Amino acid sequence: MSTKSPTKRSRLRTAAALKADAALLLGQPSRAALAAADDDQAPQPAPDSGELWLYGPVGGWWRGFNAESVAEALRSLDVGTLYVRIHSPGGYAPDGIAIANLLRNHRAKVIVVVDGLAASAASVIAIAGDEIVMCPGSQMMLHDASTYGYGNAAELRRQADWIDGQSENYAGVYQYKAGGTVAQWREVMLANDGTGTWYTAEGAVSANLATEVGTRTAVGSPPTAPDEDDFDDEDILARLEHDLRLLEAVPPAALAAWQGQPIKPPTASAGGTTQPEGAAVVDFNDTQIAALREQVGFPADADADTIVAAVTEALAESADPKVTTQVPEGMKLVSATVFDDVTAKAERGAKAAEELLTMQTNSFLDRFKDRFPPTDEARAKWAADFRRDPAGTEKYLSAAAPLVPTGEIGHGDVPATAGGGATTSLAEVREDPGYKSWEI
Repeated sequence: MSTKSPTKRSRLRTAAALKADAALLLGQPSRAALAAADDDQAPQPAPDSGELWLYGPVGGWWRGFNAESVAEALRSLDVGTLYVRIHSPGGYAPDGIAIANLLRNHRAKVIVVVDGLAASAASVIAIAGDEIVMCPGSQMMLHDASTYGYGNAAELRRQADWIDGQSENYAGVYQYKAGGTVAQWREVMLANDGTGTWYTAEGAVSANLATEVGTRTAVGSPPTAPDEDDFDDEDILARLEHDLRLLEAVPPAALAAWQGQPIKPPTASAGGTTQPEGAAVVDFNDTQIAALREQVGFPADADADTIVAAVTEALAESADPKVTTQVPEGMKLVSATVFDDVTAKAERGAKAAEELLTMQTNSFLDRFKDRFPPTDEARAKWAADFRRDPAGTEKYLSAAAPLVPTGEIGHGDVPATAGGGATTSLAEVREDPGYKSWEI
């Protein structure tokens, strides 16, 4: 997209000139329409659909269309469905935004049909439709804004900042239509070393920039381009300011489509090679061959085939030897099925062992619950000790005295009488010799 301001001449167009330009955008009547017009028939009601042909550069400095001519054409299209047919390399960025919004704000259902190319500013116009149809073989191109500048460093920096703003603006429009983020669309616009991104018809649909790949039958014919002899010097200068320069880096298929040349379809080939018989694998030009001769030391008469053969042989000699996989000693390879089965069994065994240890721990704690305080903390502490050292923990608690006595305490066994029998009364105890001889 170009951001250079239009010339004074384009800004001073007369109303008559605008109407003339607008009439061109409506296309030429078809032969059927012309034949019907010759018949003496009663007036027919106005059709509910119309066509708008946006062919050529955006900006309309010498041909093509601009915001004013599109607005004038839309005034005469009071229809319910509007078909907008596009074949344009782009052009003046602000006009692209204005035309896109004219279409968005039109009361009709807008169906955009990309006949060949919708590049740069034309891509912004194309995505303004309610439906966007990419004809087979058509393409869409997105890139950053550009301009021509003159001035000192400060002035050029201001222009660079302004261009960034225009590109951010365009990225926002792509986000508005297709989703994503402004930053992601800037990456698309700056891809391929800053030249932008080309989308095939299918690629545009995948990127949400279009709704389908298909065709829509045109009612009329494209507008007639002006005679080349009609261009004056100002028109030629304006031509150089447009995005036609982007065609210098366009893919061959897109260039052929724009120039009206048939696109050579790709042909399937057998596996192995695609170069013609007897041709070098890589085609070098004379400059490249001379550079290789000098830098690598090839003979002065070495041709491309000789150079390629020598390089291929050198690469083969320097290639790493094939690595064979060996199983380390003490290890065995097993199938994935066996490995998964063993792993599952190991997991089940570990789970069973854990459940058994939990049962043993609870049984142990229940047996010795009188040897530690009846609190959750104490039980958890002795459970951890048992899990760590079952035998040692059981030995320790077995030797420990219960915290709460369950038998009589306070005296020893009842002394025996002199006759060997057990005493049965306090009087007998007092008469016992042992009691009588007891001293403090």
